[in-house]
Amino acid sequence: MVNTLQSAARLLILSAVLVLLAALDIPTFGQAASTPPPATKPVQNGAETLVLTGHSKAGLPVCTMHFADQPFAMEIAATSAHREQGLGGRAQLLPRNGMLFVHPAAALRSYWMKDCLFDMDIAYLDAKGKIVAMYTMTREPLRRPGELVRNYKNRLKKYLSNTPAQYAIELQPGLMKKLGLRVGQVI
Repeated sequence: MVNTLQSAARLLILSAVLVLLAALDIPTFGQAASTPPPATKPVQNGAETLVLTGHSKAGLPVCTMHFADQPFAMEIAATSAHREQGLGGRAQLLPRNGMLFVHPAAALRSYWMKDCLFDMDIAYLDAKGKIVAMYTMTREPLRRPGELVRNYKNRLKKYLSNTPAQYAIELQPGLMKKLGLRVGQVI
């Protein structure tokens, strides 16, 4: 019962945050997207305060996250449509930029490289921010002319969280290892 109430409270808070994100009129992040925003101050428990710094060229909210004491401009994909689109169709992922995927609750997750034009790292995080799985995902051949969407999606490799995850982070390929990120670490 307590876990159900806690989950409902988390979902309610996340919903309120998403409504606020949609209602905020923050200046466009624009050209500065290749330059990480200023550092944020960590709170006492080691978690980080996420500050919205604007919107990406794709119209997604952007926040700052720190990995190995380096600031990264992270686009936030918090709707089903934005999570499915992810970084698909983008020509590149700039240094010290990435994407933070936010799900309403922790569950087993599976990501793919649909319409992705470059390799990338992914880390799945549980509800408390602990890394539960990490991969370097490799670019897949794009959908072929005449290929059914269903067949295309079915042939893509699936990268599994293995345990329930509420968040996922995508960065440039090989960067998570360089930053010293590892399974079991809390971000």
